[in-house]
Amino acid sequence: MLGAPREKRRTNQSGSCLILTRMKVCHFKKSKMPRWICARLKKLGMKSFLKTTGGKGLHVVLPFQKGPSWEEVRAFSEAMAGLMAEDAPELYTVNSRKAARKGKIYIDYLRNNKAASAIAPYPTRAKPVAPIALPLAWEELKQSKTPNQFMPKKFSDWRQRVCHDPWKDLSKLKQKLKL
Repeated sequence: MLGAPREKRRTNQSGSCLILTRMKVCHFKKSKMPRWICARLKKLGMKSFLKTTGGKGLHVVLPFQKGPSWEEVRAFSEAMAGLMAEDAPELYTVNSRKAARKGKIYIDYLRNNKAASAIAPYPTRAKPVAPIALPLAWEELKQSKTPNQFMPKKFSDWRQRVCHDPWKDLSKLKQKLKL
């Protein structure tokens, strides 16, 4: 199940921003990238949210009021990704070519455009163990083993976390994208 960023179909203006990453399981625990993005956004006075994709990646979701154009949203996410790649070029890349990103974590800012989609929270992926794309609290990142660890057959292991929604404030936020 893929979802589109908020307001996508009704306007030429964006209403949320995804800063996407794809990382191998071995990088997941070591990566400081999601916390880096969260800290940078906090410095700008913005609150972000975290989600597993049910695959190899994490999504950092930055909700904001509609207003900026898709081009402005992409420029913002490209700037954030570029800063991260400059800070740690041995770990991160914004280069989408597989040969150029070998051994690095790819920051996929290119998905921040009007035609792109992203996995919605809570569906299972069409993969053998049916991993689930799941919203996480930032604190849960330390405890998580892999981005695809949540699956129906192990529901009893993570059932208690469903009682609290780490994204409960997402739709209430009235923040503006700082361009």
